[in-house]
Amino acid sequence: MNKILKQLPCDKYAVLILDSAPPTSWNSNIVIIDGVSYESEIVYDLPNAIAVKSNETFVGKTLEYKNA
Repeated sequence: MNKILKQLPCDKYAVLILDSAPPTSWNSNIVIIDGVSYESEIVYDLPNAIAVKSNETFVGKTLEYKNA
């Protein structure tokens, strides 16, 4: 699990800056925030970041990794 520290809008995605890197055991593109599943993408140019397909606000929430 990670805490979401910051959020940046990027077209149909929300880029989430996390308190640490996603686990290396995570082999899915699904994350769970407040019990809701979201498709995600790794953001290779930003350390400790992922992007989710959403326009919601997630700052301060906890992110869980499905199948991690």
